[in-house]
Amino acid sequence: MANVTITSLAILTVNWEDRKKGYLDNFVPFLVESIRHKDSEVISANDVQASVQAEFGLRLPINTINQRHFLRK
Repeated sequence: MANVTITSLAILTVNWEDRKKGYLDNFVPFLVESIRHKDSEVISANDVQASVQAEFGLRLPINTINQRHFLRK
């Protein structure tokens, strides 16, 4: 798990330094990848949070995931 987290943090660092978009935009690739792996048409923010943590070792606050920017309500 530690290697996954280190890799995820490295990706965040590179994205931040290269793209310099908004802070929350750095997490979009992780959310998109987690959602893409789900088989269901309906997915909750809690499902995404658990998936991001399992796949990338990042625990994102639920309010961050709930931002309209990431998920439609």
